[in-house]
Amino acid sequence: MDWARIPYFLEVARSGSLRAASDALGGTHATVDRNLKALESEYGVRLFDRSRNGLTLTAAGETLLPIAEEVERSIISGA
Repeated sequence: MDWARIPYFLEVARSGSLRAASDALGGTHATVDRNLKALESEYGVRLFDRSRNGLTLTAAGETLLPIAEEVERSIISGA
């Protein structure tokens, strides 16, 4: 897994949209979308369902979320 893509996944999971995630990360929605699609391609599954109302986690995304959060905590704590 490319751990550099995890912040994009986490921010979209938390905010529910590419635009909000890009604002929080200081990037563009295209960059966020590209990183999400790369993760989905790497796993061979969709992590988010996309609709006019935003993005919601799929079952695969729900499975990845606690793992990604644990990685984030480890990185932040320096463990």
